[in-house]
Amino acid sequence: MKIFYFSGTGNSLYIAKQIANEAGNSSIQFIPHFQKQHSIEIHEEKIGVIFPSYCQDIPDIVIDFCKKLKFNGNPYIFGIVTCNGVPGTSLQHLNNILRKKNQKLSAGWVLTMPGNSLHFIDYTNPREIQNSRHLETEYQLKGIIETIKRNGESKFEFKFALKNQIQRYVNYNFLFRFYRTYTKFYTDEKCNQCGICSKICPQENIKLTENTISWGKNCLQCLACLHWCPKESIQIKGKTEDKRRYSHPKIKLNEMIIHG
Repeated sequence: MKIFYFSGTGNSLYIAKQIANEAGNSSIQFIPHFQKQHSIEIHEEKIGVIFPSYCQDIPDIVIDFCKKLKFNGNPYIFGIVTCNGVPGTSLQHLNNILRKKNQKLSAGWVLTMPGNSLHFIDYTNPREIQNSRHLETEYQLKGIIETIKRNGESKFEFKFALKNQIQRYVNYNFLFRFYRTYTKFYTDEKCNQCGICSKICPQENIKLTENTISWGKNCLQCLACLHWCPKESIQIKGKTEDKRRYSHPKIKLNEMIIHG
């Protein structure tokens, strides 16, 4: 089995690791590593796609990845969305992409985990809620892994409501895509130019020069740089100066480093 994942603060990486470890004979692959490929051949009989929900939808980098998939056969495919409580149409969107390739999601799940969004308002959670969600995730994973092992199917929830669809469309396509976080990032006096932000960015979008850190336009808004900064020196102007940071407690920084 091959599991493809995208993760900014470690939630989806943790889920991918747990499934791979428990299911056996599995490997995990970081989705940004495939950005330069025009097509991605799938020969496995079982694959998974694990990612966070961004404004109730799939991150663009995951959409682009799924559109490149080329299947040799009809594998068992499962999807998992990690979110702060509102997955929106993420699994349905993923299933629609697969259907255009004559495939389908055999199973899909939503896992409510600690939030990390600080773009508009503070969507992080107090420590007690984080701990509660981690415990609930461990419980849910037991059933999910057993279903995956036996190639079981699951019906993923989807309640069509025009209001929800409009909200999802506006949030993702107008607020999130055009917020342009990269123009609002800055580092405060605590920055010691350690370079972790540049190494952890999945887009190679952060450049360090003498006494300067700059963000390019190719930003996914994953906030990995902000949450993993060991000095908490990266800020979004007017949003994060006094806000808590979050990273999954069982994921280490070196597991998130993308560029040596």
